[in-house]
Amino acid sequence: MTTDSSQINVLIVDDEPNNLTVLETVLDEPGYRLVRATSADEALLALIADEFALLILDISMPGMSGLELAKMVKQRKRTAGVPIIFLTAFYNEDQHALDGYQTGAVDYLHKPVNPAVLRSKVAVFADLHRKTRQTEQANRALLEEVAERRKVEEKLRILNERLEERVNERTEALRAHEIRLRNAADAARLTYVEIDAHKGQLLAADNFMAVMGYAWPEDPKDGFLKGEDLFLSHVVPADRARVAAELREFAPGQPAASFDYQILGDDGIERWIESKWFVHEAADGRARNSLLTNLDVTARKTAEQELRRSDERFRQLADSMPQMVWTATLDGSIDYYNARWRSFTAFGEGRNGDISKWADILHPEDAERCYEHWRSSIGSGEEFHMEYRLWDQRQQKYRWHLGRALLIADKERNALKWIGTCTDIDKQKRSEEDLRRVNSALEQFAYAASHDLQEPLRNVSLFTQLLSQRYGHNLDEEGNMFMRTIVSGAQRMAHLVTDLLAYTSVFAVDENHAAPVNMESVFARVLENLGRAVQESDAAVTHDVLPVVFVQEVHIEQLLQNLIGNAIKYRRDEEGPKVHVTVSSQENYWHFIVSDNGIGIAPEFHAQVFGVFKRLHATSAKYAGTGMGLAICQKIVEICRGKIWVESTPGEGSQFHFTLPCGGIAPGE
Repeated sequence: MTTDSSQINVLIVDDEPNNLTVLETVLDEPGYRLVRATSADEALLALIADEFALLILDISMPGMSGLELAKMVKQRKRTAGVPIIFLTAFYNEDQHALDGYQTGAVDYLHKPVNPAVLRSKVAVFADLHRKTRQTEQANRALLEEVAERRKVEEKLRILNERLEERVNERTEALRAHEIRLRNAADAARLTYVEIDAHKGQLLAADNFMAVMGYAWPEDPKDGFLKGEDLFLSHVVPADRARVAAELREFAPGQPAASFDYQILGDDGIERWIESKWFVHEAADGRARNSLLTNLDVTARKTAEQELRRSDERFRQLADSMPQMVWTATLDGSIDYYNARWRSFTAFGEGRNGDISKWADILHPEDAERCYEHWRSSIGSGEEFHMEYRLWDQRQQKYRWHLGRALLIADKERNALKWIGTCTDIDKQKRSEEDLRRVNSALEQFAYAASHDLQEPLRNVSLFTQLLSQRYGHNLDEEGNMFMRTIVSGAQRMAHLVTDLLAYTSVFAVDENHAAPVNMESVFARVLENLGRAVQESDAAVTHDVLPVVFVQEVHIEQLLQNLIGNAIKYRRDEEGPKVHVTVSSQENYWHFIVSDNGIGIAPEFHAQVFGVFKRLHATSAKYAGTGMGLAICQKIVEICRGKIWVESTPGEGSQFHFTLPCGGIAPGE
């Protein structure tokens, strides 16, 4: 229930409505809110619902009497402090009043009530309640203020602790930083002299003597007066005048000036020193404070001198070489050509710089490819390696060269520069071209010869078979055997010619133009080609997940078909052939193994089986062949820059191993 916060709640309890009306009339004041109850139960409900400043209670009520209600009110913690005024028209004995006071009543009035007295008593308790409520509100406000202050104090305490921690951390960090700077300065052989022109003082760092080799005056004013003379007296005579001029030329507002020189310490050791001025100007523009840093660069100067001597020795050696040599900086700018290069190209000293200055000596077909490859090597640090044609100024023609350049580094693997060479391979390239022409002619000859041989062989076989069919009944057994021998020999000769053509065709495929080949697809095609042999022998041919390799597809198909076909052919009678192809990735190549459970190969024939026309079962009709299959496999693997070998034990099967260079995609990708 919502009420005016300034009103005081007064509960009046009487079982007679007329009496309640009289009380309401007597206590009709704007500051009171009168709540009436006609029974003890209604009074209890009202006390639960609201807070009351005063309870005016009739003693004589049906059911629960006023005294019993008063006891219950005083027993409840929430209502125990509510003042109770008893009203009665019957209980006039002192004992009755005593009973009322014992239940917690604050007053005991008889009916009819004197209005002025009742109003006066109610006013006292109402005022007391207001003051109590004000006091409680003030206490609550005070407690809230105290709590807020404590929170603020706690926050201030935490902030102070954090601030103190940060100050301590910052102090420790500054101390550690100062130690690191001091250690770094000592390690780097760096010292300084601080000049205060206003105070006329000059202070040197603690490690001044360790770096410079002589002691600085301890008195700052002595240092200011004698420092320059003392300093110049230790500079070697050859550098003294130049250093004195440098000291006089520094001015405020200018960038830090740097100069190097040699100094002779009191310990008799000559040092190279690099000094820098840092000048701070005052408001009037004059120098206020300045700092002269001194860095011992003896090791660097010594290394530079040694590098110059080494470079001179290298150039003398390079000029004496018959090979063309050049060097370039890390960004690719060429800074040296040897005598052989200058003689070949007629380059002068002004041709140093970017490789694009080779434009008039590079063959137009090679120029852009050369520039692109060189820039790629500069960006990656990888070796520059390519073949190109350079113009020979003496013979007035292009000659083939192999260009190579390597990035040279020091012992700590810090890159220094590029060293390049150009090797004349013109004779080799022309020989290769001649060899290609010869091979092409041989290939054409082999192709033509095979076709020319195939025709008479087919005629021999055909007419011998016709002769046997028409006149075989007139021949005895020996004559028919002769006929069969002629046919078999002609067919074997035809197979031999076909295999020879396959062998020579291996050389016709350029492996340098290989493309990615999915060996899974090739394997499926090989099984399809060998389908009849697989079906007739009931062979089980399985494989690991195979990678993508960079070879000629025709080569890898020939290789797998020959190896798997041999595994099926050379099987044991008592067991069906089982062939499995495994693959593993080694350091820079794929390692393949074609395993079978066949008849096996004796160790003394492991190398012989790869020879041309080498057959271990030449007299056996069961294992027919020309002896070219493994020779073709070996030549294919060699052209692919791999290796092939066999591991086998008679009666236990064979494992044919071969390797192919990596560069493809791993199995399963």
